[in-house]
Amino acid sequence: MKPKMTLATGEPVLSRLKTLTSPGQLRPFLLLGLLGFCFWSFSPVLPYDRIWSDLMLTVQQRPTPDQLLVISITPEDVIEHGTERLSRKYMAETLEVLAASGVKRVLLDFNFGGGLTKDEESALRLAMEKLGPTRLALAFEPDPINRTPQSLLAFAQTVNLALHTDSDGRMRSVVAEAGFAPNPCNWLAHGTIVESSTPLDLRFDSSRVRQLSLAELHGGAVSALELRDNLVIISLDRRVTRTRIYLPVVGESNRGTILALGTASSLSGYQRELESLAGVQLLLYLISLACGFLIGLRSPKLFQASMTSVGLAALIFFLALQFTFKLGVPSRPFSSVFISVVALKVALAHRLRVTELFLGLMSGVLSPEEVWFWRIYGDRAAPALLFDAMGHLKKANPAALELLNLRGFVNNGTTPLIAQQLIPSLGTRVKQISTHFGKARTWEIEWPSANLPLALLTDITERHEEKLNLQKQLQTDRLTGSLNRSGFEAELQTQVNRGEGAYAIYFLDMNGFKAVNDQLGHAAGDRLLKRVADRFRAILPPTDSLARFGGDEFAILVGRQLSNREAEEFREQIEATLEEPMELDGALVKVGVAAGFALPWSGEEAGTAVMERADLEMYRRKNELKSTCQAAVAANTVDEPSGRVTYE
Repeated sequence: MKPKMTLATGEPVLSRLKTLTSPGQLRPFLLLGLLGFCFWSFSPVLPYDRIWSDLMLTVQQRPTPDQLLVISITPEDVIEHGTERLSRKYMAETLEVLAASGVKRVLLDFNFGGGLTKDEESALRLAMEKLGPTRLALAFEPDPINRTPQSLLAFAQTVNLALHTDSDGRMRSVVAEAGFAPNPCNWLAHGTIVESSTPLDLRFDSSRVRQLSLAELHGGAVSALELRDNLVIISLDRRVTRTRIYLPVVGESNRGTILALGTASSLSGYQRELESLAGVQLLLYLISLACGFLIGLRSPKLFQASMTSVGLAALIFFLALQFTFKLGVPSRPFSSVFISVVALKVALAHRLRVTELFLGLMSGVLSPEEVWFWRIYGDRAAPALLFDAMGHLKKANPAALELLNLRGFVNNGTTPLIAQQLIPSLGTRVKQISTHFGKARTWEIEWPSANLPLALLTDITERHEEKLNLQKQLQTDRLTGSLNRSGFEAELQTQVNRGEGAYAIYFLDMNGFKAVNDQLGHAAGDRLLKRVADRFRAILPPTDSLARFGGDEFAILVGRQLSNREAEEFREQIEATLEEPMELDGALVKVGVAAGFALPWSGEEAGTAVMERADLEMYRRKNELKSTCQAAVAANTVDEPSGRVTYE
């Protein structure tokens, strides 16, 4: 068999693309894309993803860089060097110590506004001048009353030290507000002035950040050599400040620790690392969405789909664990599992045609029963038609619109021709029809519902033609090409079924055929039968049928109403067809025929009874004509010019 050239013609490919891009096929993908986008942006299980990522990152407990140092202002420092607030002169001494030690940069997690005396301002100016704005930064205060005096701001960089928590009250980044003040962590780590936020790398162990109190610093707990090139954060201890800051998993923490973690994250390039791996979360999410949809689309049973989904969930958590531990990326396994379940349900809803069911009910055109049946049969490749009680076309699938030329007939209030063929009368449903829309086709009709006029058409043209050809062969006499006895009886039954009695049967028996058969041979007899059949057919109108029952016996079915007189006249016409001699194998042969006929007494008389009467009438007629319708054979008469033997 020659292979089908799908690429050369393009028809199968285009047909497949047309199917895939049909509204019914695109609808689940559009719905899935919309749900995927919504749940990615507003995932209902995002808090669980945060808890998972926080825990997986925190348990790694990496040490923070040694160059980071947090100097805490403890309650003891405030009591010893001030009353309600720490002495600003004492803070100036602290800056003097740090400047002399050669620290790289110092971040003050407060400002010097509010009740600053001239002596304090002078001491601070001298100390801050030794560090300068490239090595010293302090908090920006938006309120001019509490802001650090301008005389001191000339020696320091102001940064945004307002720490903002996430919706769950935990710190996961040091947020920079555009147009407000630069990020303190980036400044402390690199000395750069940027307004981008710094995500906290929770893999750093907050308990391992180097910390000192002011008293320990001034008491010589660390040497000047140990302080050289350090990045120092001076911040209030959480026992002093009224604000409370919480880290994920760890819990309550100092502001200085938060700033140290942000600086460590900036030093390690965690922001660039997250940006380069930003697609990992989305990739896992999209893979989960696609796998969930395929599971729902392909699983033969719900139990198998459930078990496969459990395996997919385990795989998602395993991959999320690897991403978090190996790459340090906060993962979203709960969101991925959730969207895979959503995709599974979308696929199952698509297979169950739930969307079509809902849309059909919302349209108001179809009843729930009609929607249900159309949901089942509407997507078949062969035509499907749904009518109302008046024969108006309510639904037609794409195959019906194309093959039955029904575009424009759906819900337009008219009755198409196909409806008249399928439902010729109220309560009648045909099983087979023929159409001639471009190409003649024969359709087998199935009615799946006893109550709804839903017709399913199946093209049986080839099978029907094969059946007709086989039936024709079985009902045709091979010698003469006319009907045989079986074909004649089938035609007769069709006439009887009409119930009108508008037909007549003629039985014919030839006279003299046996003599021709015996003297000229069977081959000559066969040729004679063909010539005789041709003469009979020549006098028959299209409504009549000729049959050969066997030997030299023929029958004629007249498919019209005849009176007795017309039947007699037609018999005479039949018998006259053989009056002229026929040339056969060099001889002139003359045979006769006796015809007996019968007319039905009523439309209810059986066809076999009419045949029996016609047969008896034929024998009566044969005896009547016996003396005059014989075949005469003259063996010694020679036609000199032609040399042919003539039979009379």
